Amino acid sequence: MTAAHAPASSTLGADILLARHGKRIVAWRVDHAGQRTRAKLSDGTWDSAPNSLFAPGVSPARKAAGAAASTLHELTADTGALNRGDRRFLGKVLIWWGVASVTLTAGMLALLGNGALDPAMLEGLVSGV
Repeated sequence: MTAAHAPASSTLGADILLARHGKRIVAWRVDHAGQRTRAKLSDGTWDSAPNSLFAPGVSPARKAAGAAASTLHELTADTGALNRGDRRFLGKVLIWWGVASVTLTAGMLALLGNGALDPAMLEGLVSGV
C-alpha cells in the first residue's frame, strides 16, 4: 500500500498525525465540525488529532478571566490558602518594609548630599590613616 499525501488543506491535526505515523497513513478525513483530522493507517486502524491547540469554545482569554474570577471569589469568601488574618499580617509587614526602605534610602541620599562620603574621607577610612 502506498502512503496518502497530506490533506488538501494542511491542518495542525494533519501535522500531528504525520509526526506520529508518517508513511503508515493511507487515507485522510478532516472533520470540520469536530475540528479534528482523522487518518486511516496501513493496519486498518484510525487515529485522530485536534486541529486547534485549544478546546472548541474555550479561548485563552476566557480561561484567564475564569481563573481571575475564581481567585477573587476565594479572596472575598475567605476560602483560599490565605485567610483574612494572614492577609492583614502580610499587609502590615509590607507597609513596615516599605517605610524602612524609604527611610534608609532617604538617609543614604542625605549622607551623599552632605558630603559625608567625601572621597578623601573614604580613602582615609579604607587605608586606616
